[in-house]
Amino acid sequence: MPLGLCLLWALVASQEICSSPGDLVAPTLILNKDSTPQRDTIILLCFVPMDTSVTRVIFCKDGKELLMLPKDRNKFIFESAQPVSPESVGEYSCRYQQKDDKNQEKT
Repeated sequence: MPLGLCLLWALVASQEICSSPGDLVAPTLILNKDSTPQRDTIILLCFVPMDTSVTRVIFCKDGKELLMLPKDRNKFIFESAQPVSPESVGEYSCRYQQKDDKNQEKT
């Protein structure tokens, strides 16, 4: 597959993850502000259901993938720190994926 087509597919796939409602129980997203003398930071905390077998967690901003974190065994709280800037304004969400009994990913 040509590189341009691969990049286009990756962009469309990440936007689908961030914009589709999904079939799983919704995670909880909490935003905190952390200030130090050097800079201000937004801390994103994504809480996934404890009885869920997570394959990855995706943080989104304005319907686009911001960060994808791989599965971390027995972890149910995922964190991302983002520097505060004028570009920080937007709508944040988090998603998670898991594989069903047919080894297909569900969001």
